[in-house]
Amino acid sequence: MKLFLRLIGYSSPYKGKLLFILLFMVLYTIFNGVSLMSIIPLIDKVLGGQEITLNISSSFPFYEQIQGAVRWLNSIERYPHLLNLLVGFVCFSLIIKELSYYFQRVLTETVGQSVVRDIRNKIFAHIQDLSMNYFSHQKTGDLMSRVTSDVAQVAQIFSARFAGAVLEGSQLIVYIGVIFLVQWKLAISSVLVLSLLIFPVTFFGRKIRKSAKRSQEKIAGMNSILHETISGIRIVKAFSMEGYENEKFRNENQKFFKMMIKVVRRSAILSPITQMAGIILAIFILYYLAREVIKGQLTMGFLMLFIGALLSCLRPVKLLTRLSASWQKAGGSLERIFQLFDVQPDVKESENPVPLKEVNGQVEFKKVSFAYRKDEAVLKNVSFEAGIGEIVAIVGPSGSGKTTLLNLLLRFYDPDTGKIVIDGIDIKDISFKDLRSLIGVVTQETILFNDTVRNNIAYGRIDATDEDVINAAKLANAHHFIEQLPLKYDSIIGERGTKLSGGQKQRLSIARAVLKDPEILILDEATSALDTESERLVQQAMDNLMKDRTVFVVAHRLSTIQHADRIVVLENGEVVQSGHHGELLESEGLYKKLYELQFSF
Repeated sequence: MKLFLRLIGYSSPYKGKLLFILLFMVLYTIFNGVSLMSIIPLIDKVLGGQEITLNISSSFPFYEQIQGAVRWLNSIERYPHLLNLLVGFVCFSLIIKELSYYFQRVLTETVGQSVVRDIRNKIFAHIQDLSMNYFSHQKTGDLMSRVTSDVAQVAQIFSARFAGAVLEGSQLIVYIGVIFLVQWKLAISSVLVLSLLIFPVTFFGRKIRKSAKRSQEKIAGMNSILHETISGIRIVKAFSMEGYENEKFRNENQKFFKMMIKVVRRSAILSPITQMAGIILAIFILYYLAREVIKGQLTMGFLMLFIGALLSCLRPVKLLTRLSASWQKAGGSLERIFQLFDVQPDVKESENPVPLKEVNGQVEFKKVSFAYRKDEAVLKNVSFEAGIGEIVAIVGPSGSGKTTLLNLLLRFYDPDTGKIVIDGIDIKDISFKDLRSLIGVVTQETILFNDTVRNNIAYGRIDATDEDVINAAKLANAHHFIEQLPLKYDSIIGERGTKLSGGQKQRLSIARAVLKDPEILILDEATSALDTESERLVQQAMDNLMKDRTVFVVAHRLSTIQHADRIVVLENGEVVQSGHHGELLESEGLYKKLYELQFSF
């Protein structure tokens, strides 16, 4: 229940529409009820020729109004005139009722779809606010599933079915009221019998919810396989693993199939239970009331009204039990959605960030230690400084913590101990936007979007002019190949830039960094995967990019960092050497070993 109350809370921005929904619901309910009551004067007065009598307690709601209506109907002696009045009233009620239904349905759908849209937007925004540590433990397919299939499951019950259920629920109240009006003792017995249906509905509802949650998890598993296979389709084909991937997907799909059949079985059993209980109850009541009519204790009009109202109860009850199953299915999805909402970022922005006016780009790491998992330190008391406009190279064996060090500078993670300062300001005191606007990044794994060349270069600078974009491309040695593309700067480059070569993608990434014009630049293995010609062009582009900036370079190719002002050597997460190329070669240490290893062939 807490989950659904939390869901309803998302409708608060639409209070005005909700009031109109309530108004149309009340109109529909009233005119449906009073038109049903017209059965009594039609059968007893018009067809039976006898006065209408009501044996109801004065404590019954609207007792005086009901008795007044009965007296007025009994005062009409011309039966054809009364028949005309009844027919006209029923037609008028029908028009008001159906118009109310239409507006109530449209408004409810609008509110429901608005809430679903808001939830989907919030999920997407929340995912982007989460820390990098969260993504290292989550499958992409699972997150995609929460935004798509989980929200879609919620949407099913929050719009059309929800609107119908609320309306039918209000009708159920009217029908029960009519039953009490006719024979209150029998009505109490009927309601008690119907209330027994709560137990099987609750029992199977819990089962449905558990199965529905598991089915959504199976969908997430399929999405993960789908995402990984499509993303790595070249490797799949290169290793002839299509059969293996097909089998893996079929197995996951079969698990989802079995789970869905379990949900269907548990949902389907609710309908026959309520149907059978309702029919048996109706037969018993018909038998009892028929005896009352034979005894003269009840008129045919009231008999028909009672039966009509009782049978009318079956449809709302049946619909509400189906809705209960749907809500339980959605409950599993809601649980997964709110579990995601309840995840808070590990790295939090300062509530009162320091405003940055003029930045020089001096960076200092002060006794920084960090571990992704406890007791597995990646960095240990790392301290070094990058002066204004200096090029600092970070080298070391794989797994020594080079990339992690720069991820800390971007505040993808926070140090466990120590701190990082820029121009004397702890980066924890700088807003995310200000901090990351200072830093440009070019990595070995080039991330591009399925968009135009222009939009990829201008990513992060949406206010950039065409002239700005072209100048950045020229500095990145990218303008020439862009001009040869079919639509030049308006060419779509494909998902992750699949229509471009490795060197072309890297130069677009550099152009993006050039356009950003950052004070601090991170180059993480930017040329390690390129051929000689592409590396030469990219290296020229990076030389243009590094001018007058504080630069951090991570490289395995030591030949590319010999010009660095300072080289920091990491081993097992610790700084073991620091100095420029010549100094490090003169001393016996790790850097010299790495250098000799690379150039010994």
